[in-house]
Amino acid sequence: MPRSRSGVSKRLRTLVQRVKRCGARVADLVEYLDPGPVVPVPLTVGQLLSSIVGELATAGVPIEIERAPAEWAGLYFVRFDLTRLPRILEAMRIHVSPAKALRLQLGTTSVGKRPALLVVLRPRLPHDEAAPPRSRSFEWAIAERLVARHGGDIEALDVRGERVARLALPFAITRG
Repeated sequence: MPRSRSGVSKRLRTLVQRVKRCGARVADLVEYLDPGPVVPVPLTVGQLLSSIVGELATAGVPIEIERAPAEWAGLYFVRFDLTRLPRILEAMRIHVSPAKALRLQLGTTSVGKRPALLVVLRPRLPHDEAAPPRSRSFEWAIAERLVARHGGDIEALDVRGERVARLALPFAITRG
């Protein structure tokens, strides 16, 4: 029995989508194996915060900023390669999903014995459509490697049923 054109077209579209997904995974694997050079530059906390908000806005994610201490936003520096920011934020956003909006919190912590900037992403509303915890994604593994190359730390947590992503980046010691 001959197949209809629409049936063949649908199968062809499905095949093309699968090939694209496979290609994306291969690109992810290549980046995981050799992410290329990381070229961190000194940024104020305010500059990094502005870049984070811009990246999340580009992804179409509504964001609410909490605990952004204005008194040190222009004083302390972190060293970061902004070309790596989209990949790291995407992994954090995927962990927190399916939240429709996010809260961004800033604070301080330590990485090893060094003081560090703490960036936390969580759902805007507590328990915002909480999904069961997923296994680590490949995106998360890439983000871990990139953050480690910046001397930082990244964690995926489940805090009282709320999915939280934490990023810690050491402050750069500058001499005046």
